[in-house]
Amino acid sequence: MIRITGGEYRGRQILSPKSGNVRPTTGRVRESLFSQLQPWLTGARFMDCFAGSGLMGLEALSRGAGFVLAVEQDPITLRLIRRNYEDIGVPEDRYKLLGLSVERLIARPCERDPFDIIYMDPPYGAMNLGDLVDKLRKNGWVAPEGWIIVEHGEKDIPIEDATRKTYGETVLSFIRPGGDSDR
Repeated sequence: MIRITGGEYRGRQILSPKSGNVRPTTGRVRESLFSQLQPWLTGARFMDCFAGSGLMGLEALSRGAGFVLAVEQDPITLRLIRRNYEDIGVPEDRYKLLGLSVERLIARPCERDPFDIIYMDPPYGAMNLGDLVDKLRKNGWVAPEGWIIVEHGEKDIPIEDATRKTYGETVLSFIRPGGDSDR
């Protein structure tokens, strides 16, 4: 079990998949990230890619995001995410869960309003992170003044135009497609 670290649902526990493929973001990284994002979070449309336990979307909602889209392709993990959202008591109109590959989803144009904040936590070392960011930009998934944040390993190839913050072996890369990447 892991705990939500701030906001309305602070202290609430959620389940994490037993699979070794899911690596929940540590409390230290979450606290730092959401402290930096707070000025942009209230009412924001937040996209949680490679959602795992759903923790990052729940943290965003807890801290004031208006809506979360959580994307996770594994059906068993997606059921666990649904259970976490239901157990916390998040109103159904504040989130949507998609059981789909992130790569497949972002390869097509965004059909609704773009997202203010997109958080991606793909398996470390498994993907070309720059390609993922380029698809989000090209296909209109991120708002002009929005943020893309990618959690990755320190050995992953750096993302162009990103500001990086390192926490041990974990790196957060911040990309501001419509402007400066300074936080």
